[in-house]
Amino acid sequence: MATPNGRWLAVGGVLAFVAGCLTGIRSDETGQRYCVITPASVAAHPGSSAGQLVEAPDDGCLDTEHEVCGRFEGSDESRRFVSESCPD
Repeated sequence: MATPNGRWLAVGGVLAFVAGCLTGIRSDETGQRYCVITPASVAAHPGSSAGQLVEAPDDGCLDTEHEVCGRFEGSDESRRFVSESCPD
C-alpha cells in the first residue's frame, strides 16, 4: 500500500508535468500545416501510408484526416516532428 508521502509525491509530479505542458503550449511558435494520412485516405496519397504526414493543401485536409501543425527537425534517422500551434 502506498504511503501518504508517496501519494503526495505522485500528485506533485503529475501537477509539475501538466504545468510544464501548459507552459510549452503557450510558448510554441506557429507551424506549418500538415495532414495525418488515415487508412480511409491512403488511396488519395500514392506512395504514402496511414500515419504519415503530408503538407496540407490550400483547401485543407480530407474529411477523414486530422490537421496538425509544426515543423520537422534533424535529418534522416534523427528527423522528428515538433508540434507547434497552427496559424490563424
